[in-house]
Order: sequence, then structure tokens, then C-alpha cells
Amino acid sequence: MQAYNGADVATAFSDGTQGTPVAAPTVTTEAVTGITVSDAIANGTITSINGSIATSRGAIIYDYTDSDKEAGDAGVTSIGNDGNFDVGSYTINFGGLNVNSQYNVRAFATNAYGTSYGARTDFWTLANVPGKPNLNGVLPARLT
Repeated sequence: MQAYNGADVATAFSDGTQGTPVAAPTVTTEAVTGITVSDAIANGTITSINGSIATSRGAIIYDYTDSDKEAGDAGVTSIGNDGNFDVGSYTINFGGLNVNSQYNVRAFATNAYGTSYGARTDFWTLANVPGKPNLNGVLPARLT
């Protein structure tokens, strides 16, 4: 079932009696956690399935830029899970990242009506800082 506005633009609706709009899921990208020198955890939330259960959810990661990218774009790595997903939070682990580098992450979800992405968020991996040296019992000299 579809409704048309004055500009002849169609909006699809489900067969339900409530006239529930059907569309790609609504997704938010949460702050990245678990950041190390080479790993990070992307956090996403499906806030609405919009009339059709989500069949895939995940996140994309790419080198920092001030533009939004999607799965399939150059330089984008996409990790997702297939299944049947309702509203709720999820995590995606990214590994093999470069030390002391800035990345963008976007959560995504897909249903029968399409794929949608959350807002872009960015983070830095940690720098590879060496620990304090082991002097094997030798005391440092004092400068005077």
C-alpha cells in the first residue's frame, strides 16, 4: 500500500490496520569503546525496525574523513552479523587497526526495505608508548 503527497512522492505503508510506515531500520552509532593500539569496539543500537525485522546489523570503519561513507565505498571495512534482530544494542569488534590513527565508525542495519546508517563518530587508536625500562637493579645516577 502506498500514499502519495502533492509532489507525487510515494510512501510505503504496511498492510496493518494502523498504517505503520515501512522503511529501513533506524540505527544510532554510539561511542567507540575498548580502544587499544590496534583494536576497538563499535557500538550500535537499532532503535526501530520500521515494520520489518532487521536481517543484518553491524558497523563500518574507515580512515578519518569529514564525510559519510557506506559499505562498498573505497577504503571501507564492513563487519556485520546476519540473523533476525529486533530493537536493541549490539557490538562489533574491529582488529588490526593502525597505531595512533584516527578512524570513523558508523553502525548499520538492514531489513527488507533497505539499509540505514547511524551518524558518523570518530576515535583515535592508542599510541604505542613503551613501558618504563627495567634496569635490573641498577640505580640511575643523579645529576647535580
